[in-house]
Amino acid sequence: MASPVVEATNSSVEAGSTSDHTIDLPASIAADENLYLIVGVNFTVTLSGTLTTEYAQFFDGINPDRYQGWWKRATGSEGATVDFTTSASQRSAHVSFRVSGALDATPTVSTVATGDSTAPDPNNIAPGVGSEDFLWLATMLCELGTNTTLISAPTNYSNFITAQASSGSGGCSVAVASRQLTAESEDPGAFDIDSDQWAAYGIGIRPAAAGDASQLVKVRFDAA
Repeated sequence: MASPVVEATNSSVEAGSTSDHTIDLPASIAADENLYLIVGVNFTVTLSGTLTTEYAQFFDGINPDRYQGWWKRATGSEGATVDFTTSASQRSAHVSFRVSGALDATPTVSTVATGDSTAPDPNNIAPGVGSEDFLWLATMLCELGTNTTLISAPTNYSNFITAQASSGSGGCSVAVASRQLTAESEDPGAFDIDSDQWAAYGIGIRPAAAGDASQLVKVRFDAA
Protein backbone atom coordinates (compact mmCIF):
# COMPACT_ATOMS: atom_id res chain seq x y z
CA MET A 1 0.00 0.00 0.00
CA ALA A 2 1.38 3.42 -0.97
CA SER A 3 2.37 6.19 1.40
CA PRO A 4 -0.15 8.95 2.12
CA VAL A 5 0.11 11.86 -0.31
CA VAL A 6 0.34 15.60 0.41
CA GLU A 7 -2.34 16.93 -1.95
CA ALA A 8 -2.13 20.63 -1.03
CA THR A 9 -0.76 23.00 1.59
CA ASN A 10 -1.35 26.55 2.78
CA SER A 11 0.16 29.04 5.19
CA SER A 12 -1.08 32.14 6.98
CA VAL A 13 -0.14 34.58 9.73
CA GLU A 14 -1.58 37.18 12.05
CA ALA A 15 1.20 39.77 11.78
CA GLY A 16 -0.35 42.17 14.29
CA SER A 17 -1.24 41.37 17.89
CA THR A 18 -4.84 40.12 18.11
CA SER A 19 -6.96 37.66 20.06
CA ASP A 20 -8.84 36.59 16.90
CA HIS A 21 -6.81 34.38 14.54
CA THR A 22 -7.62 32.80 11.16
CA ILE A 23 -5.87 29.75 9.67
CA ASP A 24 -6.01 29.41 5.88
CA LEU A 25 -6.78 25.82 4.87
CA PRO A 26 -5.64 24.04 1.69
CA ALA A 27 -7.91 24.30 -1.35
CA SER A 28 -10.25 21.55 -2.61
CA ILE A 29 -10.65 19.60 0.63
CA ALA A 30 -12.44 16.30 0.00
CA ALA A 31 -14.24 13.96 2.38
CA ASP A 32 -12.06 11.25 3.96
CA GLU A 33 -8.83 13.16 3.57
CA ASN A 34 -6.86 14.15 6.68
CA LEU A 35 -6.08 17.75 7.60
CA TYR A 36 -3.01 18.60 9.69
CA LEU A 37 -2.44 22.09 11.12
CA ILE A 38 0.76 23.32 12.76
CA VAL A 39 0.17 26.47 14.83
CA GLY A 40 2.62 28.79 16.55
CA VAL A 41 1.53 31.69 18.79
CA ASN A 42 3.84 34.21 20.38
CA PHE A 43 4.02 33.66 24.13
CA THR A 44 2.25 31.07 26.31
CA VAL A 45 -1.40 31.82 25.61
CA THR A 46 -4.39 29.45 25.76
CA LEU A 47 -6.30 28.66 22.55
CA SER A 48 -10.07 28.30 22.24
CA GLY A 49 -12.75 28.56 19.56
CA THR A 50 -13.61 26.59 16.42
CA LEU A 51 -10.14 25.09 15.99
CA THR A 52 -10.26 23.50 19.44
CA THR A 53 -13.79 22.10 19.03
CA GLU A 54 -13.58 20.76 15.47
CA TYR A 55 -9.98 19.48 15.46
CA ALA A 56 -8.08 17.13 17.78
CA GLN A 57 -4.80 18.28 19.30
CA PHE A 58 -1.89 15.85 18.93
CA PHE A 59 0.96 17.86 20.41
CA ASP A 60 1.39 20.95 22.58
CA GLY A 61 4.76 22.50 23.34
CA ILE A 62 6.27 25.76 24.62
CA ASN A 63 9.79 27.05 23.88
CA PRO A 64 9.22 29.92 24.45
CA ASP A 65 6.09 30.32 22.26
CA ARG A 66 2.96 28.17 22.15
CA TYR A 67 3.44 25.42 19.52
CA GLN A 68 0.61 22.99 18.69
CA GLY A 69 -0.44 20.34 16.20
CA TRP A 70 -4.11 19.73 15.28
CA TRP A 71 -5.75 17.26 12.91
CA LYS A 72 -9.15 16.03 11.73
CA ARG A 73 -10.74 13.67 9.22
CA ALA A 74 -12.22 15.93 6.57
CA THR A 75 -15.90 15.96 5.65
CA GLY A 76 -15.43 18.14 2.57
CA SER A 77 -17.48 20.96 4.12
CA GLU A 78 -14.64 22.65 6.05
CA GLY A 79 -14.51 25.81 3.97
CA ALA A 80 -11.42 27.94 3.35
CA THR A 81 -10.45 28.85 6.93
CA VAL A 82 -10.74 27.87 10.58
CA ASP A 83 -10.60 30.37 13.45
CA PHE A 84 -9.28 30.36 17.00
CA THR A 85 -9.10 32.81 19.88
CA THR A 86 -6.17 33.42 22.22
CA SER A 87 -6.38 34.36 25.89
CA ALA A 88 -4.28 37.47 25.19
CA SER A 89 -3.54 39.46 22.04
CA GLN A 90 -0.56 37.92 20.26
CA ARG A 91 0.83 37.23 16.77
CA SER A 92 0.52 33.78 15.21
CA ALA A 93 1.82 31.67 12.30
CA HIS A 94 0.17 28.58 10.80
CA VAL A 95 0.79 25.89 8.18
CA SER A 96 -1.88 23.46 6.91
CA PHE A 97 -1.57 20.17 5.01
CA ARG A 98 -4.26 18.21 3.11
CA VAL A 99 -3.34 14.50 2.91
CA SER A 100 -5.00 11.62 1.04
CA GLY A 101 -4.50 7.88 1.55
CA ALA A 102 -3.95 8.21 5.31
CA LEU A 103 -5.36 6.17 8.16
CA ASP A 104 -8.19 7.82 10.09
CA ALA A 105 -6.16 7.98 13.30
CA THR A 106 -4.10 10.33 15.42
CA PRO A 107 -0.55 10.53 14.03
CA THR A 108 2.50 9.41 15.98
CA VAL A 109 4.57 12.26 17.42
CA SER A 110 8.16 12.26 18.61
CA THR A 111 9.23 13.73 21.91
CA VAL A 112 9.92 17.45 21.64
CA ALA A 113 13.42 18.65 20.79
CA THR A 114 14.51 22.15 21.86
CA GLY A 115 17.56 24.33 21.41
CA ASP A 116 19.03 27.69 20.48
CA SER A 117 21.05 27.24 17.28
CA THR A 118 20.95 27.16 13.47
CA ALA A 119 19.72 23.55 13.28
CA PRO A 120 16.26 22.67 14.66
CA ASP A 121 16.36 18.86 14.71
CA PRO A 122 13.20 16.82 15.43
CA ASN A 123 13.70 13.67 17.48
CA ASN A 124 13.25 10.14 16.15
CA ILE A 125 9.67 9.08 15.33
CA ALA A 126 8.90 5.46 16.32
CA PRO A 127 5.24 4.48 15.72
CA GLY A 128 5.81 0.91 16.95
CA VAL A 129 3.76 -0.82 14.22
CA GLY A 130 6.55 -2.26 12.09
CA SER A 131 7.60 -1.15 8.64
CA GLU A 132 4.86 0.65 6.71
CA ASP A 133 4.55 3.17 3.88
CA PHE A 134 4.55 6.25 6.09
CA LEU A 135 4.28 9.92 5.37
CA TRP A 136 6.71 11.63 7.75
CA LEU A 137 6.51 15.31 8.71
CA ALA A 138 9.32 17.38 10.21
CA THR A 139 8.05 20.48 12.00
CA MET A 140 9.68 23.38 13.85
CA LEU A 141 8.87 26.65 15.60
CA CYS A 142 11.24 29.51 16.31
CA GLU A 143 10.79 32.76 18.20
CA LEU A 144 12.01 35.74 16.20
CA GLY A 145 9.58 35.80 13.26
CA THR A 146 10.95 37.45 10.12
CA ASN A 147 14.22 38.28 11.91
CA THR A 148 15.13 34.62 11.35
CA THR A 149 15.68 33.24 7.84
CA LEU A 150 14.22 29.75 7.38
CA ILE A 151 16.73 28.40 4.87
CA SER A 152 15.95 24.76 4.14
CA ALA A 153 14.18 21.57 5.23
CA PRO A 154 15.93 18.41 6.44
CA THR A 155 17.70 16.36 3.75
CA ASN A 156 15.30 14.23 1.63
CA TYR A 157 12.28 16.29 2.75
CA SER A 158 10.07 18.26 0.34
CA ASN A 159 6.89 20.40 0.53
CA PHE A 160 8.86 22.88 2.64
CA ILE A 161 6.22 25.34 3.87
CA THR A 162 6.88 28.28 6.19
CA ALA A 163 4.90 31.02 7.94
CA GLN A 164 6.52 33.99 9.71
CA ALA A 165 4.64 36.54 11.79
CA SER A 166 6.29 39.90 12.43
CA SER A 167 9.82 40.27 13.80
CA GLY A 168 11.86 40.24 16.97
CA SER A 169 10.83 38.68 20.27
CA GLY A 170 7.20 39.54 19.51
CA GLY A 171 7.25 37.37 16.39
CA CYS A 172 6.76 33.70 15.67
CA SER A 173 7.71 31.31 12.83
CA VAL A 174 6.72 27.75 11.93
CA ALA A 175 7.93 25.42 9.19
CA VAL A 176 6.91 21.95 8.00
CA ALA A 177 8.31 19.54 5.39
CA SER A 178 7.37 15.99 4.38
CA ARG A 179 8.88 12.70 3.21
CA GLN A 180 7.35 9.46 1.93
CA LEU A 181 9.39 6.50 3.17
CA THR A 182 8.74 2.85 3.98
CA ALA A 183 10.34 2.28 7.39
CA GLU A 184 9.71 1.30 11.01
CA SER A 185 10.94 4.68 12.29
CA GLU A 186 12.41 7.91 11.02
CA ASP A 187 14.91 10.46 12.33
CA PRO A 188 14.29 13.48 10.08
CA GLY A 189 17.55 15.38 10.48
CA ALA A 190 17.85 19.13 10.94
CA PHE A 191 16.33 22.23 9.39
CA ASP A 192 18.72 25.03 8.47
CA ILE A 193 17.90 28.49 9.87
CA ASP A 194 19.60 31.62 11.20
CA SER A 195 20.36 31.09 14.86
CA ASP A 196 17.25 31.27 17.07
CA GLN A 197 15.54 29.61 20.01
CA TRP A 198 13.44 26.72 18.65
CA ALA A 199 11.33 23.64 19.29
CA ALA A 200 10.77 20.73 16.88
CA TYR A 201 8.58 17.64 16.52
CA GLY A 202 8.58 14.74 14.07
CA ILE A 203 5.26 13.22 12.98
CA GLY A 204 4.44 9.82 11.47
CA ILE A 205 1.25 9.39 9.41
CA ARG A 206 0.22 5.81 8.63
CA PRO A 207 -1.21 4.68 5.28
CA ALA A 208 -4.86 3.74 5.02
CA ALA A 209 -5.41 0.31 6.56
CA ALA A 210 -6.84 -2.60 4.58
CA GLY A 211 -10.11 -2.24 6.48
CA ASP A 212 -10.45 1.48 5.79
CA ALA A 213 -12.94 1.16 2.95
CA SER A 214 -13.10 4.88 2.24
CA GLN A 215 -9.51 4.80 0.99
CA LEU A 216 -9.66 1.60 -1.09
CA VAL A 217 -10.52 1.06 -4.72
CA LYS A 218 -13.40 -1.41 -4.85
CA VAL A 219 -13.12 -4.07 -7.54
CA ARG A 220 -15.99 -6.32 -8.56
CA PHE A 221 -15.24 -9.79 -9.86
CA ASP A 222 -18.09 -11.34 -11.87
CA ALA A 223 -18.39 -15.07 -12.17
CA ALA A 224 -17.59 -16.42 -15.64
